[in-house]
Amino acid sequence: MEIGSVFGKKIHAIPSIKLNSSQIKRFFSKFNKNETLRLICSLSKNIMFGPHLEDDRNIIYTDKHLCDAVSLILKHCSGKEIPNKDDTKSILKIAIGDSDKTILSSKQNPEYIFMKISYEQFKDDSFHSIARTWALYKHIWPLAKTNIDPLQDIENIVGIPYIVILLYGLAAAISGGFFFEFDKEQIKDLSDIFKIPYKENSHKLFLNWISKDSEKWLKYSNPPHYISHPVFRTKLLLDGCNKDVYFVPSAYNVLNRVTTGIYHDLARKYRAKEKNLFKIDYGVVFEKYVGVLLQNHLECLISPEIEYQDKKEQKKSIDYFLMDNRQLILIEVKQSSIFAESKYAPSEDLLKNDLDKNVSKAVKQLNETEKIILSKTINDFNTFFNAEKIIKLVIFCDPLENANNICKGKLETTFNDLSNFEFINIEDLEMMLAYQKNRQNFFELMFEKNTSYTKYDFNEFLCKKMGNESIDKSFLKKYYDEVFPEQFKAF
Repeated sequence: MEIGSVFGKKIHAIPSIKLNSSQIKRFFSKFNKNETLRLICSLSKNIMFGPHLEDDRNIIYTDKHLCDAVSLILKHCSGKEIPNKDDTKSILKIAIGDSDKTILSSKQNPEYIFMKISYEQFKDDSFHSIARTWALYKHIWPLAKTNIDPLQDIENIVGIPYIVILLYGLAAAISGGFFFEFDKEQIKDLSDIFKIPYKENSHKLFLNWISKDSEKWLKYSNPPHYISHPVFRTKLLLDGCNKDVYFVPSAYNVLNRVTTGIYHDLARKYRAKEKNLFKIDYGVVFEKYVGVLLQNHLECLISPEIEYQDKKEQKKSIDYFLMDNRQLILIEVKQSSIFAESKYAPSEDLLKNDLDKNVSKAVKQLNETEKIILSKTINDFNTFFNAEKIIKLVIFCDPLENANNICKGKLETTFNDLSNFEFINIEDLEMMLAYQKNRQNFFELMFEKNTSYTKYDFNEFLCKKMGNESIDKSFLKKYYDEVFPEQFKAF
C-alpha cells in the first residue's frame, strides 16, 4: 500500500509477520530445504529491474527480502514439506518482518534508516551496466593510454576473459533461481554460439569467483555476502545424486557483480598505501566516457578542462563546460560518491567523512571556476564571461541515493549556498540525455529541475517528465550488442 513519498520516491507499507526466534525456527523446520530454496530463489527473476508487486500473493518484495528469506531457510529448514502458495506468502512476510525488527530497533536518525533502505531497494538498469562497463574497459580505456590493461587484469583475476564472465553472469541471472556447473559439452556449445574462447574449466573458474559455500555466505559482512558473492552453493542429495547446486537469491545482484562490481576486484589488485593506480586511471577513463556521452547527445558548445595560471600557480579547471544561449553548465566528474560502509551501515560520522573526501572537493572546484567566470579576471575563461545563468553539476559514477537532498542538506553548512548545484549519477545522466534528444532541450530540463525539483533525484524527476514514454537508447545499445548481438535482446 502506497502511503506517501519523499522527494518523489514512493513509500509503500509492506505487510509483514513478526515472530521471535523460536517461532521462526518452528515455522521453517517443517519445510524441505532445497525445495524451499528453489521456490524462493525462482522469484528473483521478477525483480531484476526493481521491487515487484506479486498480485497473486498481494505482497511487495525486494532483493533484500529474498536474501533474508534464503538466510532463514538455510538456518532452519530440515523437514520434508514443500511450501504451497500460502506458505510462500508467509515465508516472505516473515523475512520482511525479521528485517523490519533490525531496522526499527535501530536508534539511528530516520534519515540514515531511509538511506540504508534506499540502497537495499533502488537499482540501476543491469543491461545499461553491461553496456557501460564494456564501453569503459573495451573502448574508452585505450583512449586514456594508461599502463593498466583492465581486460587482461580481469582475466588474470578470474581466469577467464571478461566477455565470458558477462555471458556466465547473464546465464546465472536468468537461470530461474538455481543451476548446476556446466559440463564440457555445454561450455563448447556456448563457445560456438557466442563466438567466445573455449576453456574446459571456464565455468568452474567463474563459479569459484562469484559463489561461496552456503555456511560462509550466511556469515555477517559489510557489505553483505549476497552483494560480493551473489551465488551460493550447497549439496543436492536426491535419488543418489550428490553434487553442488548453485542458488541465485537475487538475479540483479549477479549482474551488478559482473559489471559495476568488477571495479572492486581491480581496485584491490592495485591497492597501495599512498595511491591506487587503478582508481587514478579509472577516474581519467570515466571522465572521457562522460565526454563521449555528451558529444553524442548534445549540439551545444562542449569545452573540456582548462589549464590556467592563477598568480604563480598552475591550475586545472573543472572537467567540462556546456554553453548554450548564455546558459552555462559547469561539470565536475567523480568516480566515487560515498563508500560501501556508509551505504549499508550509514552514520553521521561516516557520511560526513565520505562527503568531505569525495563530494566537497568537487563543490570547491566548481565554486572556484564559477568565481573566475563571474569576476572575469582570467582570460582563459573568456568564452563563458557572457553567461547569464549557471548550474553546477556533479556527476557520480557510483550512485548516491537521495543525492540532492543529502548533499545539499549536509554540505550547505560548509558552503552556504548550494542552490545552483545538482548531483546526478551516470545512469540518470544517460537517461536524461537520451530523453532530451528529440524532446526538451537539455538546458531547459536542467534549469527546470534546479528550479522546481531542487531536492529530487534525477530518476524521480525523469519519471515525472517521461511517464511511460520510450526513449532513444542507441548510444548504450551499440555497446550491448557487441557483447550479446543476437541472443539476448535487452534494448
